Amino acid sequence: MKHTVSITTAIVIWFGLSSGALAQEFEGVITTRQLTLGDRALSMLLDPQAAEAERIDYRAVFALPMDRILEFAGQSDNDISVDSLVYSMKGTQLRVSGDVGDEMPGHAILDLGAGTFQFVQPAEKMYIELTREDFETYRSMTPEGEREAKPLLQARHLGQTKRINGMECSAYEIESGEWITVAWVTKELGDLVDAFVEFESRMKAMGMYDEEEDSEVFSLVAEHGFPVLEQTFRTFGDYGAEYEITEIQSVQRRSLSADLFAVPSDYEKLSIMEMLRLMGG
Repeated sequence: MKHTVSITTAIVIWFGLSSGALAQEFEGVITTRQLTLGDRALSMLLDPQAAEAERIDYRAVFALPMDRILEFAGQSDNDISVDSLVYSMKGTQLRVSGDVGDEMPGHAILDLGAGTFQFVQPAEKMYIELTREDFETYRSMTPEGEREAKPLLQARHLGQTKRINGMECSAYEIESGEWITVAWVTKELGDLVDAFVEFESRMKAMGMYDEEEDSEVFSLVAEHGFPVLEQTFRTFGDYGAEYEITEIQSVQRRSLSADLFAVPSDYEKLSIMEMLRLMGG
């Protein structure tokens, strides 16, 4: 699942969940990685014939070896970004931390029991806490855009299986006009399917569900398992293409300390208006 979302989008998502307690039973840590390759990277990694074709064949892109991409990503100015996120889940609490550049210079804590969302910046020793009332105030300041009708999508079983990060996975393909995704799903993470399905159902029920491409993919493959690896190829008309890989690197089921979901008492608390000023709003 794609994770480089803006803080404002994250607020919409998280507060869509903040009514009542989740029944999900997963406790532990999920580590993810996302790689994004632009036009220049694709032209350098693909063989000349594939790179110079009038339309790049997504199958040639999806066949690129991961180790080759990672080796290339270690070079400077190569049009590849590598981001990572760590999701820590315990009961009604979720903490998201990781390395996504300037998009998330800290970590986020969602507490469904308390109905709060906290964005914590340890380097500044400060945090922003939003309640449902704050969220409603923020929404009233944000104009709603018109929604375009979306085509009905389906997940097509490709009949392919392979082990990914120690899990047996099956491939499903979802194709839209501008993008195509192959999701490798496993039945070994059933508790995560239950957790994320409940998250999405609560967002939809409250009318706060902003369905994006990655959420569509999850909804379509959830009945078959949890996506361990997603490969997505997007085209932008005359403006090139992009290849994105999102993978679950590890899932650790273990007890987590309550301190992991708490903000240190000496951190400064900011208001939503101060947050908006910091974000340039």
